[in-house]
Amino acid sequence: MEYRNASAAVGALMALAALSACTSSGTAVSPNSQGLQTQISTDVAASTGQAVVTDIQETGDDPSGDGTYAAMMKGYGVSASGIVMMPHKNATSVAYGDGPSCTQTGFPEDLRWYCGADTATISNSSPLVADTLIRQRNYEYFAQGVAQSVPDTMTDSVNFGGANGVPVYVAIHRSRWHGVSHRVRNHSVVDFPSFAKDTLMQSTWIGNTLATDTAAYTGTIWSVNYTGVAYDTTYNVIFQRPRGENPFPISGQFRRWANWSYTANGPSTLTGTISRHIVVTYNGTDNAELQVIGTTTLTCTINLVTGDVSACQ
Repeated sequence: MEYRNASAAVGALMALAALSACTSSGTAVSPNSQGLQTQISTDVAASTGQAVVTDIQETGDDPSGDGTYAAMMKGYGVSASGIVMMPHKNATSVAYGDGPSCTQTGFPEDLRWYCGADTATISNSSPLVADTLIRQRNYEYFAQGVAQSVPDTMTDSVNFGGANGVPVYVAIHRSRWHGVSHRVRNHSVVDFPSFAKDTLMQSTWIGNTLATDTAAYTGTIWSVNYTGVAYDTTYNVIFQRPRGENPFPISGQFRRWANWSYTANGPSTLTGTISRHIVVTYNGTDNAELQVIGTTTLTCTINLVTGDVSACQ
């Protein structure tokens, strides 16, 4: 069954990332670069904050068992242009255009649905947050391991990605940094005995993402450019339905292994490579714990509305 294959892929990525972390290298730390090493950890945390918020957005389509999907944030309405606006706290909003049509191009042999590209814009006026997500989804329904052409009351899982994943393009603009991330996601949402028959109304997401990132950060002393790859896992992330009333995960983790090259300009020019393991632990609120694990551990708080990372120590 495809959602079990997604879980196996998570384990493979974890092993690959652990191997990469053992081979980390870079320019030796000098008095001039002590502050740079601190900034690198905070830059990694900031990048992860953005990735976590968009991961929650990507997992915002829990099925109800009858083929309908719940908006992630409550209080939405439709503007005159037909764009769905979902107000968020802290002046944040999520805007979706009219969804693209999805078709089963290989029916009846291929029961997977393939969709055109759709675009989401996540914006916040203060502080500046402006993310553009463009994704091209494909998905398939299952009941007790058997693929379904359409969901029904027996549907107990939906796989997003299949063999080729879901390509996602993300353009990020912040007051201190900007970047582009090309992601390939493969995720599944499961609920037993089915979405319609689960009296607890809780959905569990598992999956993995391969992200190819470029980013530029401006600090008080150093300006740093990064390029590299991040391996992300959505690890047993549980949402309470209805999602419109429960937008944040009640438990589970977002795990990232970042392997990046950098060039830093400041008191001198330094280059090197870094490997960091980042773990975000959800608790049902709009704030979660974020840890950056490397030569030392940096523990921070991440706001799941804006992606802002703060109170690092």
